[in-house]
Amino acid sequence: MDQATAVVIGASVGAIAAICGQWIQAWRQSRIEAAKLTLERAKLNHSQAASLHSEMRATLQNAIQRLASATHSMCWLTWIAKESPKRFGEAQLQRYDEEMHVLLPEIIGLQARISSYVPELGTKLLELTARIEDLDERIARTAIAVIDGVSQPVESLSPLHREAVVLHEQLAHLCHETSMKNYVPEA
Repeated sequence: MDQATAVVIGASVGAIAAICGQWIQAWRQSRIEAAKLTLERAKLNHSQAASLHSEMRATLQNAIQRLASATHSMCWLTWIAKESPKRFGEAQLQRYDEEMHVLLPEIIGLQARISSYVPELGTKLLELTARIEDLDERIARTAIAVIDGVSQPVESLSPLHREAVVLHEQLAHLCHETSMKNYVPEA
């Protein structure tokens, strides 16, 4: 082999080695970047899931507070009528009506948000909310009848007081259940 051929072969081998080295380096770098991207996505997904879970828990707490306010208002109004009929009047009914007009739309909105996070929990809240709305309507109708003189407070509101207490207790049970079960928002 002459010197010119040896130089060409040497240069070719060197060029091929350089090209292969560059290709291997680029391939390794792309694998490293892909691994970094996968890790960043996993961190982001974890962060988003934690944020969503935190938001769901805050919404649940807010809903339970509103539900507790509603059931407490029901218990209080019916308790006054039952235990202190002379104190029961239009002022108490007006205050109750104002409270419920604020609370019920908030409860329904919060229940809808919770349903979007955890449908199973949203269904439980929907059932409880429907029962609260039903009892609210019956309390309002009965209280108006009492104020209009159609019936006596003790006679007509006493059974509704017990129902309000039962709803309040069921809400406490739901609070306990949700604190014991780790509801995870759906992605």
